[in-house]
Amino acid sequence: MPRTDIKKRIKDDVIIDERIQILRLHYDYLKAAMKYIDPKLLDKSKYTNWKLNIVETHSFNSWWSKIGKKVLGRKLDAIREVNSSTKRRQNTILLEIPLDNPTEYSVDKIREIINSKGSKNSGAKTDERLHYVKLQIYLEAYLLRFTKNLTLSQIADELISKRKKILKQRGNRSAMDRTQTEKFLSSGSYESTQRQILRFRQKAGTILENVCKGEFPGEY
Repeated sequence: MPRTDIKKRIKDDVIIDERIQILRLHYDYLKAAMKYIDPKLLDKSKYTNWKLNIVETHSFNSWWSKIGKKVLGRKLDAIREVNSSTKRRQNTILLEIPLDNPTEYSVDKIREIINSKGSKNSGAKTDERLHYVKLQIYLEAYLLRFTKNLTLSQIADELISKRKKILKQRGNRSAMDRTQTEKFLSSGSYESTQRQILRFRQKAGTILENVCKGEFPGEY
């Protein structure tokens, strides 16, 4: 992962092991599951520290600032200077460097220590290349069934507009092929468009059930 991407996930010596986009989507799916899925399916033990009563009434940003960072963040161990009786040359220091810290974080801390006095991350979670745009569209298609009384063509127009907006926001980071935007839900066939939208909703439904089990996005 590029150095800048890793450093963006670290604040106040706390690292968030997952991309914030995925955490936001997980939150949105959980919130939808709490509202539209059979409550018996929701395994609350998977979300013990999430404060579901707050999830239900708060936006992701509000929940994140109050709870999310504490629940999902991991405090990084400090790099420490080690006192040793071992003879070493003058003008040097001996450091203890946690190997499960991101390399970029450790390098910056080492630089700070060196400046104050005149390795490679083996445990970092590998980022999965998830289709953020698709996941958002699936949830949008699912929620439109409850929030608006639209015709099929109006739903298609809403999803096309939403997809373009997401792609614009994500820029070059988009996980979907930008060249396919004009073909999205524009087959011209009523039956084909209907099948696609139903498929989106079914996938969202499966993901919502996975979220109830504490998995995101899981198999869908």
